[in-house]
Amino acid sequence: MHRVGVVQSGDPIAYTLSVSNDGTGTAVDVHVADQLPTSVTFADATAGCGEAAGLVTCDLGDIGAGASVSVDITVSVDDGFCGPIVNVARVSAANESEQAAGNNDSDLVSNSAECEEPSAPDLQVSKTSDGE
Repeated sequence: MHRVGVVQSGDPIAYTLSVSNDGTGTAVDVHVADQLPTSVTFADATAGCGEAAGLVTCDLGDIGAGASVSVDITVSVDDGFCGPIVNVARVSAANESEQAAGNNDSDLVSNSAECEEPSAPDLQVSKTSDGE
């Protein structure tokens, strides 16, 4: 699924990730990784998450069968940035089979940072003369 939102330069964007275990066994040592787009700056995240060089990682521990955990990540759009902001997160577990890992990437989330275009020039000239 592709989701789109419009933001302005300097605005916050709050991402919410929902990590669910649809299997019948416990997912062990679950990690989320979210490489932030270069057009945003990390602001905050759920406890257990950290950020370094634009990569947000979250250690979620074990997630039981049928359970889910939410992760919130907040960023701000870099000043002066205009254009698309595309983000995807990835989840992994130490005991997940390769066949089950096919759905470990999140939906593509896209925001568009709009910038005010400067108005067109509006030149005027006046002329006077001291002669009659």
